[in-house]
Amino acid sequence: MRDALEVLEARGPMTYWHIWPTASRTLRINAAKYCDRAVSHGLAEVDTSVRPRIYRALPGWRERIDSKQRPHIPAKPVVIYRPVQPTTFGAHNPWGARDLKLAQQIRENT
Repeated sequence: MRDALEVLEARGPMTYWHIWPTASRTLRINAAKYCDRAVSHGLAEVDTSVRPRIYRALPGWRERIDSKQRPHIPAKPVVIYRPVQPTTFGAHNPWGARDLKLAQQIRENT
């Protein structure tokens, strides 16, 4: 991403397709992805009114990367849902009691 921003800063606003030939091989493959990430981190801006999109590096992007003042993205909590299953069958277990009553009703009706 830093390489893409350096090219945008040196040459001015351009599309990712124009960044492609001026950069290293890894940047050539991922130029569009790096430009989109720079926009999401607030280091560049994009003009979406034209196709292909035109990217421009924002002033002060180097200081922002070096000082690590990135937006805080909280981690998503990991929630594990486990189904509750009765361990015993009988009147003392609410699920077992329901099943026991159902079984008794079936026996009475037959």
